[in-house]
Amino acid sequence: MLALGFPLVLSEMLEFLMAFCDRWFLSHLGPEYTSASFVGANTAWTLLAFLFGLCMYISALAAQYLGSNQREKAGRTLFQGWWIALFTLPVCLALIPAGELLFTHSGHPAEQIPLESTYYSTLMAGGFIVVARVVGASFLSGIGYTRPVAYASITGLLFNIPANYALIFGNFGFPAMGVRGAALATLMSESIILITIAVWLWKFRPANLFTGPRLFKLDPGILKDLWRVGAFNGFDFFLQMAGFNIFLFLFNIYGLVPAASLSIVFTWETLFILPLFAAEIATMSLAGRYTGQQRPDRVERTVRSSLQLNLVYTGGLFVLLWVAGPQLAGFFIHSNDTNPGVLELSVEMMRGLGLYMLANGISFAFSGGLKGARDTVSPMIISGTCLLLPAIVCAFLVFLLPGSHLIAWWTYLGINVIKGGIMWWRFKLDRWRDIPPAAPSPAEPASLT
Repeated sequence: MLALGFPLVLSEMLEFLMAFCDRWFLSHLGPEYTSASFVGANTAWTLLAFLFGLCMYISALAAQYLGSNQREKAGRTLFQGWWIALFTLPVCLALIPAGELLFTHSGHPAEQIPLESTYYSTLMAGGFIVVARVVGASFLSGIGYTRPVAYASITGLLFNIPANYALIFGNFGFPAMGVRGAALATLMSESIILITIAVWLWKFRPANLFTGPRLFKLDPGILKDLWRVGAFNGFDFFLQMAGFNIFLFLFNIYGLVPAASLSIVFTWETLFILPLFAAEIATMSLAGRYTGQQRPDRVERTVRSSLQLNLVYTGGLFVLLWVAGPQLAGFFIHSNDTNPGVLELSVEMMRGLGLYMLANGISFAFSGGLKGARDTVSPMIISGTCLLLPAIVCAFLVFLLPGSHLIAWWTYLGINVIKGGIMWWRFKLDRWRDIPPAAPSPAEPASLT
């Protein structure tokens, strides 16, 4: 788990640091810029979340093909994913007007709406690049090569920091573009990561996977297998992002102080949860490999190892958030004109985040095991329900009980704590053992030499 997961953790942390840099640089322009970038980015990724989740399952599918010694099919999964990314381009462009209309009628502070729309539309124009990057990273993690993913992310981050400085504030001869510059810097960095992954794959051609006459062609059999199981992972990711983003949208209606506080807390939450997300991918990949080998005992050991690592990590976070909440919240407050209520509310909200992280450590370990064992339906239902419920509660509170933002926040945390217990219960039912692994097509033998 450590050998496979640590480079993924590093990669996800570096990916987040690019967004973190966006918000940190933008926070020097005012709290509305930070909130706008957070809402704009999450809206874009929510609309593309199904494709992200579908392509992430390439990790488990490639691992299952390798586990059952179908090496040629494992290699072809990469190019099927890149075909999907190419088909995403017109979808991204078509969704830009819908998002801008959503911001116009969101009820957010007037000074924030045009900033949200600009950040969102710029990101969506290059959304297919991010999908292609997810495909490449997922494939490499599925076949056990996670270090190149980390190296590519380091390259992207090293490009992102000066690009943000140049494009946001107008340095090095570039015009000052504000939020648009931050979004452009993100897309350019994602392109650097994708190119780095592609160059590594072309140079090393790992494990003789890229063979056969159908390597670059659309493969209906692999696409069907990816859709049959991976679509539920896509819906799972979409429901999680949708619930999260609806809650974020509604919470912004409470006003600028709650909106700025939530963006600060959720920025740290995103940083802290990324290692858990990477651990879920590693668990899914390793469990998928053992599922292909039909070794359920190894699947259980993988999940147990993942759970132990997650609890050690989230236990440390629990202490950090309780002790250093004021320092973490103050990191994004640079102006003396900022309402002091932003810091006060951020610290209060930060206190409950530790319990939320512990619960997610449990949830991600068991959901990764379930998905790797091809039970992608139950994690979708559990995660989707537990993230849509807080949004529904917040919808009632924001209109019926003004000033109830803390009640909405603790409802969000409480329901996600319950999610960890439900995910553990589902895995312990052992129904994932009865789901058959990916089978070779009739025209292809199970063992390729």
